[in-house]
Amino acid sequence: MLLHLVDVQSPEGTPVLDAIELVENEMASYAPALLEKTIWLVLTKVDQLEKKQLAALERKCVRRIRSDRCSRCLPWRISGWMIW
Repeated sequence: MLLHLVDVQSPEGTPVLDAIELVENEMASYAPALLEKTIWLVLTKVDQLEKKQLAALERKCVRRIRSDRCSRCLPWRISGWMIW
């Protein structure tokens, strides 16, 4: 199992879906077998988003990870004080 932690408020301003794609591309070029493992996509610092923003982001992430190479991803979210 792999944990893929993605900051929803990246200091660099990288959009979440772009950050996910970047890491997936790196895994595919380094060791494609990694994409066959179960991957937990963990959105971090979700307390910095409003509920509507978070819900929209989660829907986008779920659609993307279910339609792309990473079909074994499981979405999660975390803030500094709680895991959902």
